[in-house]
Amino acid sequence: MRYLNIYKYLTITKQKMAKDLFVRDFDEKLHTEATNIANKEGVTLAAIVNKAIDEWIKKKTRDKHKHDLILYTDENSLKVLLSELDKLTKRNWLRVCCGSENNSGILFLKDQGWFDATVSPYKEFIEKPNTVGNKILAKVNKTRSDLPFVIAAFLAGDILREKSLQKAAEFCTWYERKNIPGITHCFCNFKDIFSDIENTFKLFRTHGTIYVARDEMLYKMNISEDNAFSLLV
Repeated sequence: MRYLNIYKYLTITKQKMAKDLFVRDFDEKLHTEATNIANKEGVTLAAIVNKAIDEWIKKKTRDKHKHDLILYTDENSLKVLLSELDKLTKRNWLRVCCGSENNSGILFLKDQGWFDATVSPYKEFIEKPNTVGNKILAKVNKTRSDLPFVIAAFLAGDILREKSLQKAAEFCTWYERKNIPGITHCFCNFKDIFSDIENTFKLFRTHGTIYVARDEMLYKMNISEDNAFSLLV
């Protein structure tokens, strides 16, 4: 059995976010043919696989819609996670952020070269999130290219603090219906989301996956409906 060491470009887990991926059962004949071609071209087989995986990720990320919720427990945990996300997307990613100009996450990402799609005056967004949200999306669309796309959004968290959890959940529901291609991460402070349990679950349901960033770890939450029988089996 032959192992081929390739680079897994983007992963979000509670461990290191960039690591080697091993592919088992790589066909022997295919491996030999690919090696011969690589030798003739003067490149390594690993370089060919890297390029193939990179192109595959670009296409999948460009075409699919991913809208997740990330809850951070404190400012330091947020900065650690954003630093990891920034490192993972430095190469061949179109990176956009949006939120209050005083938000520490926005300040950090802008310093790292992320495009700020926020529309001024920001208080207008807080009052009319869907209307101004369309303006933000129009600004985002102007940056579109063939690169995979990632958005770090602090909009829901700002609505939550300035208005209510219900308004934040309604905005995220509106955004989810837009089905925007690419990856969108909504960032909210963990401490802000449990004041209204009904709308907390509404906020949860409108996102694909829920993560909690605490210290240097990222935890994936499993929120699913179940019944009382599961308590006994």
